[in-house]
Amino acid sequence: MTERAATGGCLCGAVRYEAKGEPLWVAHCHCHSCRRNTGSAIATFVGYRQENFAYSAGAPAGYASSPGVTRSFCARCGTPLTYRAERFPGEVHLYISTLDDPENFRPKGHVYFAERIPWFDTADHLPRYAATSAGGAAPLAGFDAEAFLDRFAEVWQNHDLEGVAESFTEDAVFEASFGPEAHGERAEGKAAAVKLAASVFERIPDVRFAPIRRFATPDFAVVEQVQAGTPRGGEPFEVHIVDLLTLRDGKIAAKRTYRKTRRA
Repeated sequence: MTERAATGGCLCGAVRYEAKGEPLWVAHCHCHSCRRNTGSAIATFVGYRQENFAYSAGAPAGYASSPGVTRSFCARCGTPLTYRAERFPGEVHLYISTLDDPENFRPKGHVYFAERIPWFDTADHLPRYAATSAGGAAPLAGFDAEAFLDRFAEVWQNHDLEGVAESFTEDAVFEASFGPEAHGERAEGKAAAVKLAASVFERIPDVRFAPIRRFATPDFAVVEQVQAGTPRGGEPFEVHIVDLLTLRDGKIAAKRTYRKTRRA
């Protein structure tokens, strides 16, 4: 059996490397130092044993970014290449986008999630650790995207106003897909948002929803579905709608609904 080999290098091509065998792990890092080093909202690494890693062309420069930590980079183009730390003896961590085929290395978790930029997250269900998983550390009690989306679908499908109320924050904003303004009818505050939801159920007593696709992160969710029903005194309809949901602590802080316009 041929041993797996990963190759990669810097942007200008002056430095090239090769790593053999299977990686130890692949993870997103949210720590302040790695974000500053890459100039991005997140840094993703692939970890290898040091003895399985070697440079095949050129030689990088090194920078001691903190006590016991050395980061290598190309002295010509500045591309960050590796991370080594005394607390991870015998390991070298490669910045994933320096690999020639980063799409073949799927992350398995998030580390230093406690340091993340509050407005940033990824739409996945991977474990998130406050620091690392070393020593059997347990992941943070995270946001359950599927449970949230299932509950959202349930309360609206069942016209459950108590469930709708529970899903909103106290200062929630709900913008319906209809109304006199460009943004539709807007309700501000939980009580007003629930009242507006009740008016939808009253206006279309048999309104129902069929999901098409959806995703959620701790801060944001998108739900695309088919809305169908018969308004009082009107004709049956079926139309695609999209809910854009701003979330806070597992509840809906803003619900903005958009729908297609159908013409005969």
